Amino acid sequence: VARVGNRREILQNVILRGEALQFSLRMTLPGVGFTQVAFVGRVRDDTIEGSADAAVPVPGEDDGMEHIRVPWHARRTSALGYFAPTGTNIS
Repeated sequence: VARVGNRREILQNVILRGEALQFSLRMTLPGVGFTQVAFVGRVRDDTIEGSADAAVPVPGEDDGMEHIRVPWHARRTSALGYFAPTGTNIS
């Protein structure tokens, strides 16, 4: 499971072969909307480095998606933030 702010989502299509890792994530983000992101990277010790290919909605276009590739990295920490309280968004 991944956590972005107060949102949690399940990782999909997770494959780990040796140091090579890939997975995808679908999540609705504030100010962006529904996104689909495919991650690829290399695991080395307590870090992962790679790239993320994101499909984000294009404002004003029905079903229009823009594809963006960005670098990403992750680092193992001793703090476990997943279970931290997130509150409730009620409008």
